[in-house]
Amino acid sequence: MNKFKERALKNQKEKIIKTQSFTDKAFLKEESNVSHNSKSKSYNKDSKNEDKIETLKSKKKHFFILSRAGKLVYSRYGDEMIISEYMGIIQIIISFFHSKEDNLKSFASKDLIVVILLEGPLYLVGISKLRESETQIKAQLNILYTQITTILTLDKLLNIFAHKENFDLKRLLGNTKIFLDALSDVIIEGEPSILLNGLQCLRLRKSIRIKIDSILIKARAEV
Repeated sequence: MNKFKERALKNQKEKIIKTQSFTDKAFLKEESNVSHNSKSKSYNKDSKNEDKIETLKSKKKHFFILSRAGKLVYSRYGDEMIISEYMGIIQIIISFFHSKEDNLKSFASKDLIVVILLEGPLYLVGISKLRESETQIKAQLNILYTQITTILTLDKLLNIFAHKENFDLKRLLGNTKIFLDALSDVIIEGEPSILLNGLQCLRLRKSIRIKIDSILIKARAEV
């Protein structure tokens, strides 16, 4: 009887040991899978970020708008997370010159020029690889600023930042970003009327031109 009990206890212990061994192996395997998946996700994320950065660098021209507090307001291209890092660098450069009472307007390297325009509570930044002058890019940034003040009005813009310097203006602009995108694209593509600060010519049917001419003449006569 005692031998039977001893054998039963021995078998039970062996089962417990085998179960623990199996559980430990399963746990280690799962932990290894989690670690592998984590590394894989991290690698994929880094790889995607590198692709986004390369795409951003490949652009011949780019426009950014940020608040004086360094918050991103508008960017024509790029992922917001990546753009924000660049905005931080630009903000540091601007602040450095501002602290020396020297408002930085532009700086250039071998193949690109960066122009910074300070308007109200906003910094507008233009980056170009198209051999444009500071004056040309500044005029383009002024057009973008005019578009923003058309959407929000200058008084409203000044009032917002007077109450809260780090206000997220991007959220307030909302769906109107599409207008800034369209305007940026026209500037980047080199629309002559915008680049020369002139009027845009439109093709119209003769009948429509005659009607418009008649309306203008009538309005002038009434004045």
